[in-house]
Amino acid sequence: MSLTELQLIGTDAKTFFVGIRGLDVPIKELKLPAGGAAAETRTRVALGDARLTAPTVLVTRTADGIVLPQLSVGAPAAQPAPAVAPTRRVDVALDALRATEGQVSTLDRTVKPFFNGRLSRLGIELRDVRFPRPAASKIRISATGPGKGTIDVYGSLTPDEGWFEVNGERIALLPFNPYAKAFSSYSISRGTASISTKGSFDSGSYYTHTWLTLQDFDLESSGGDSLFQQQFGIPLSMALAIMRDLNGHIVLGMPAESGAEGTKVDVLSVIGGALRRALVNAVASPLKLIGAALGGDGAKVVAPVPIAFRPGRAEFDASGEEQINQLAEFLASHPGVGVTLAAAVTNGDVRWLREQALRQEWAEQGALASWRGLGERSTRETVRKALEARAKDEAGELDAEDAAALDRWLAERPSLPVARREALATQRLEQAEAVLREAHGIEASRITRRPASADPVNGAPIVHIEIGPVTR
Repeated sequence: MSLTELQLIGTDAKTFFVGIRGLDVPIKELKLPAGGAAAETRTRVALGDARLTAPTVLVTRTADGIVLPQLSVGAPAAQPAPAVAPTRRVDVALDALRATEGQVSTLDRTVKPFFNGRLSRLGIELRDVRFPRPAASKIRISATGPGKGTIDVYGSLTPDEGWFEVNGERIALLPFNPYAKAFSSYSISRGTASISTKGSFDSGSYYTHTWLTLQDFDLESSGGDSLFQQQFGIPLSMALAIMRDLNGHIVLGMPAESGAEGTKVDVLSVIGGALRRALVNAVASPLKLIGAALGGDGAKVVAPVPIAFRPGRAEFDASGEEQINQLAEFLASHPGVGVTLAAAVTNGDVRWLREQALRQEWAEQGALASWRGLGERSTRETVRKALEARAKDEAGELDAEDAAALDRWLAERPSLPVARREALATQRLEQAEAVLREAHGIEASRITRRPASADPVNGAPIVHIEIGPVTR
């Protein structure tokens, strides 16, 4: 038997349309039931190697669902019920089914704008197919998806168990925006997706694990940033930047399982888990830069550790050298993240600079300073040694009397010029940026400096770090 064309056409938008050309189905065996009022009648059909050329399928979905076309018109004539209603069964065995150059188009009217999708260059190969208890020793399906992405499916099936593998490469995401907008407060601004799924099933349950890779992916929000920040403690743009790997991709692992209790998959927890891993990796060696703390409500809080400097100087202290190197490694491994540096002089900086200026003045005066301060010679010597120790970042402790004398001498000196304070803050910013750019190769476009502040503040001498997504 050779069927060259078959079309099933419905009457409205709720139709499932199939058009098939060039269908070749060799019938190897056909066994009909023997007849009679048996409790069960069975038809056996054995087919050879079936081939389809350029099959096309158009699926339209509305709020009422997908309705298959009616193959008959009008109500059937009433028939008397048989005394015994037999159970009719048709067993079909097919050596192979092959389809080439097929096309599946989908129109979904349940979302707005309507979703239009298409799979082209569809190829199907099934071997040792059985029905109604489904089985196939080999399943191979390939197609070209949106944006010229590719989809490949492999698998094997018996009535009791089976396995499958799905691989999709560089599937365009923009066509799926109707779903993103319908089920969230976000829309896809750009990107493609690659997917790898492996699964198996048996005894009424199944398990799958999917790895989804998003390439050049970004979202736009219509009010969802505040919700995302409430759940994760950081803006969505920052979360996407941290989750990107060295290639700029976002990789998500999504396990799912189904059994007597139903299907279990929590997409929000998948995203949260991926974000948590990204943050933990940032905190762990070599990245102690970002302190990610879990609050009582489960929100993630990102608190970058500042870069520490020696008092009064544009030189890193021991911890500052480690922090700047960790920052550089973090930026190198997260290309979607940029950094903003800010600095201000501290009251401690001002005090240190004024103390060292006094010490330098005494050193330049030499014996003359000792002669002029003959009555306080012992106090000056004690203070001088303390200031020398403080120049080496040692404690340089003084008792109350000597400390009061030092305060008095400093009060007699002019205040530290504004230009000197501003210069110190600027030098610290320049030093931090120079290490990032020259020692670690971080692009200048990823580093921003805030204007240096000359107004003294309380606290340790540091350069503050703000991390955020790189603006394109």
